Amino acid sequence: MATIEAIYENGIFRPKAPVELENGQEVTLEMRAASAPISEEKHREMMRLLQETLRLGRDRSDEAEPEDGSINHDHYLYGAPKVQP
Repeated sequence: MATIEAIYENGIFRPKAPVELENGQEVTLEMRAASAPISEEKHREMMRLLQETLRLGRDRSDEAEPEDGSINHDHYLYGAPKVQP
């Protein structure tokens, strides 16, 4: 099944890109509205949160990380028992 983006104008669905269909071929359309654009205010808030997250990561970069973090990530993330190397 292919996904085709289209614009609805004057009772006609106009594909945004060429499609590989024969002229007159019937298709079934499943309608799903495209995402609405976000407001400028929402965009600024998202960027502020991203910058805050990145800043927090930089602030913690000097903390010592466990040497066995790669094999015991479940222990450090979820409290699972440690795995011995």
